[in-house]
Amino acid sequence: MYITNEPYRFEGYWAFSTDKSYWFSGVLEYCPEEKKIELRMWGTKESTKLDFQADTVLGRTTDDVRITLLNCIVRSSSRRIKEKKSGENTFLHIIEASKVIIGEHYEKSYDISCSLIRVRYSDQFDFIQKDGFQHDFSRKNINVTYKAPDEIVLSDNDNIRIEIKFYGMPGPSILSLNKFSIIQFEYFDISFPENHDLRMLTNEINFLKYLIIFSINKNISLLECSFQERNINDEAKHFDIFLLDSFFFRNKSRDFPYQRHQNLIDLDDFFKIPDLYEKWRSVCNEKESAIYKYFSILYDDGYFLDERFHKTVMAFEDYHRNSQCFPQTICTKKGKTRNISLRERIDSVFTKFERQLFYLFKDVGEQKRIIKLMVDARDYLTHGGDVKKALSIKDPSGYFKLTDLLISIIALMILEDLGFTEDTIRNKIWNLPSYYALVDYDWSNIE
Repeated sequence: MYITNEPYRFEGYWAFSTDKSYWFSGVLEYCPEEKKIELRMWGTKESTKLDFQADTVLGRTTDDVRITLLNCIVRSSSRRIKEKKSGENTFLHIIEASKVIIGEHYEKSYDISCSLIRVRYSDQFDFIQKDGFQHDFSRKNINVTYKAPDEIVLSDNDNIRIEIKFYGMPGPSILSLNKFSIIQFEYFDISFPENHDLRMLTNEINFLKYLIIFSINKNISLLECSFQERNINDEAKHFDIFLLDSFFFRNKSRDFPYQRHQNLIDLDDFFKIPDLYEKWRSVCNEKESAIYKYFSILYDDGYFLDERFHKTVMAFEDYHRNSQCFPQTICTKKGKTRNISLRERIDSVFTKFERQLFYLFKDVGEQKRIIKLMVDARDYLTHGGDVKKALSIKDPSGYFKLTDLLISIIALMILEDLGFTEDTIRNKIWNLPSYYALVDYDWSNIE
C-alpha cells in the first residue's frame, strides 16, 4: 500500500527501456511536499534519448520491487571523476518523471492497461457517510462492535461498474495495553468488461473525484490508487500494481466558512436516479474541457482573484456552448445569424433558472447591473484597454462575489443535466456555499 501524500525513497538499479543492456545504480525520490518525482542514477554509460510520451525508465529496488517511471525527462547529465579500476568516466543522470508504477515493468506507456481500479480519496467519508460500528455504552460496560456494511453500487451497466467496499482494521493502538481502536477504510472499485489504457483510467479516477468534490463542496485528493489486469483466461491478478502520479499532488485548498446542511448530491440520489452516475460520466465526457476548468479552480487557492474569476467565466462559456438546451445562435434584424454573446448566455441561464436565482437580487435592475459588470470585467481581463478598465470592477475583492455567482449558475446547469427536477434543484442549491453566500447579499458594495 502506497499513500500518495507520503514521501518515498527507492534505492536500486535502473535502465532506460530503450536500452536495457546497462543498469545504473540510483535512488528514486517521490516528494509530495516538493511536488517532484526525481531519479538520480550514476554509471559509466551516457544517457539515452527518450520519447516523453512512450518511453519509460525501468527499476528494480534492493528488495526486488519492480518500478516503471513514465513521462520521463533527462533533466541533466554530468561527467564525474574516472573510476580508478577501469579508467572509464562515470556519469550522473538526473531524471524527472510524472508517474511511478510500482509492481510491474512496462517498456512503453501504451503497454499499460487494466480492467479494475481501486481508489481511496481524502475526506471521502463526507460523501459516503456510512459505517459499520455499533455502540452500547453504560457506566460499567462499553461495547463497540464492527461489521463491514454491504457494498454500495453507484453504477452498474455494460460499460462500467462502480461500488464502494468497506473494510475494518485494528488501529495503531492495538499494541497498547490501555487503549484499542478500529479504523474503517472505504474503497471505490471501478471495473470494466475489458482492459483500458492509462489515459482513460486516469479520466475515470478524476470523474469520480469531481463528483465527490461537487457533492461535498470540498476539495479532495487521491490517497491510494492500485489496479489489476485481466489475462487471457479472464483471471485477474491481485492488487499488487500501484500508481503514484504528480497529478495527484494536492494544491492549497479554499475552505468556505459558510455552514452547509447536507451534500449537494448524496447516496440516496443514486437510488432515486439509477443512471445518475452514467449521466455524470456523460457530462464529464461531453463537456470535458469545461468540467476540467471548473474543478481546477473551484477550491484551489493558488489563483489571484481576477484570474480565478476569468477562468470561471471561461468554464461557464465552455459549458454553456456545449449545452443543447440553450440556443447558441441568434437571428439579427437583417436576417443574418450570429453567435450569442456572453451577456446573452448569462441572460438565458437567469431566465431558465429564474426560481432558483430569485433570492440573489432585490430586483431586476440590480440583476442586470451585475450581469453587465461581469461582462465588462471579462472583456477587460481578456482584451485590456483603459476604456474597458473604467467599466470593470474597481475593488478587486468584488471578484469574490462575481465568481461565486458564476459557480452557482454552473452548478445549476450541472444539476439539471444530471436529471434532477426543478423543485429538487431549488432545494439542493441551498447546500452550495457559493450560492448560500449570495442570498440577501448587498450588491451595492460591488461596482
